[in-house]
Amino acid sequence: MDIYLDTAASGRVMAHLLEPPGLGMRFESREEMAHRLPGAIRAHLGWLASHGESVASDPHPTYRIVEEVAMAGNFESGDDVGIFRPDFMPVTDPEIERYLRIAGSPGRLPPSRLRNASGISVARGRRAGPERSATLAARSRQAATA
Repeated sequence: MDIYLDTAASGRVMAHLLEPPGLGMRFESREEMAHRLPGAIRAHLGWLASHGESVASDPHPTYRIVEEVAMAGNFESGDDVGIFRPDFMPVTDPEIERYLRIAGSPGRLPPSRLRNASGISVARGRRAGPERSATLAARSRQAATA
């Protein structure tokens, strides 16, 4: 699995799994990331599979860091986040539909959205209804073609 990494001067890291989408986690150190990220990937793949996504089922997922961006902040609310090479690729209509399907899956949110890096439960927020998803899809298409 390809991981995109934000790094802070404090030693904190933010790991992003862009494909399959939906996993981003903050860790206090690279050591913590090495210890906890494989389990988080495994849980995320399981969640995606349980919601109809075709993903590899690997009991021991491996990852590699393919891009790393140094950040000025410490990954607190309002801090910048990294922009990676894939972020500059236009998003296709099928990708938009897939992302919205994943984001709007019935039931619970992906495990990475339910707990923060310390394992503490966080608020889920409101789920977007079909009319909101359609608006998001339309706006996403407009932004992708602008």
